[in-house]
Amino acid sequence: GAMFAADLAAANQMLPGQLSEALGELVASGLVTADGFDGLRQFVSNKPAPANTSLPARMRRGSKRNRLPVKSAGRWAVWERATGDALQPDESIEQWAWQLLRRWGVVFRDLLEREQGAPRWFELLQVYRRLEARGEIRGGRFVSGVGGEQFALGDTVNQLRQLRDEGPRQELIVLSAADPLNLIGLLTDHARVPRTASNRVAYLDGIPVASLQANVVEYTDACPTAAYALVASRLQATTTGDISHDARQRSLERLERKNAEAAAERVRKRREKGGFQRPRVV
Repeated sequence: GAMFAADLAAANQMLPGQLSEALGELVASGLVTADGFDGLRQFVSNKPAPANTSLPARMRRGSKRNRLPVKSAGRWAVWERATGDALQPDESIEQWAWQLLRRWGVVFRDLLEREQGAPRWFELLQVYRRLEARGEIRGGRFVSGVGGEQFALGDTVNQLRQLRDEGPRQELIVLSAADPLNLIGLLTDHARVPRTASNRVAYLDGIPVASLQANVVEYTDACPTAAYALVASRLQATTTGDISHDARQRSLERLERKNAEAAAERVRKRREKGGFQRPRVV
């Protein structure tokens, strides 16, 4: 049944660090679960573990364990799945293969860098080859500059052909660098843009033309000189939910006035309740 971390450590004669490592691996494999979120937060947190002052300094020096103690994480139990819903390994890999196709349209090996927890490419490759032999998906060379085999859905191939036939639309799109579509350096030869929310990337007809890092705009060779000003203005635009700066400022001023009026009304009522009346001017 469910057990607290202290009981698990005592029953298995494990140190707290060993128990944290073991529970982390079991949670990552989907084999155990906890009755709260504290345990998961401890495993995904980047904060260093508190130093064990009970150990001599020579034993603490150089310690690199980042696991936090799981004593306050609630109870841990085996994750029980319904017998009829259990997936075989081959079925799980095939579901992953379809999920990646629906998400990206075209799948190849380099994209797995964006998919933490996905099966190995060798395992997915066997599934994709089997689906291609059955005629359910298409195999070929859909994205230039990428090595290895590529697979795509039939609808995706038709859309790619349509975009090719229509030609460039001169469409400029700006995305946060934390967006999964930040594939600069993965599909192109440009330097990668750190995937943080403050950074941005600009695409012109699907080609990266500039990036914003530390409030500095960096252009690529693909950016036309005539588009520098437009790209820079789009990258540096400060918007929050499509609300302009002036609109946000007016909203804040209205809120401040409303709060000030409410505070003055409360003071007036307290004074009147205490018998104080404002003199009338005749």
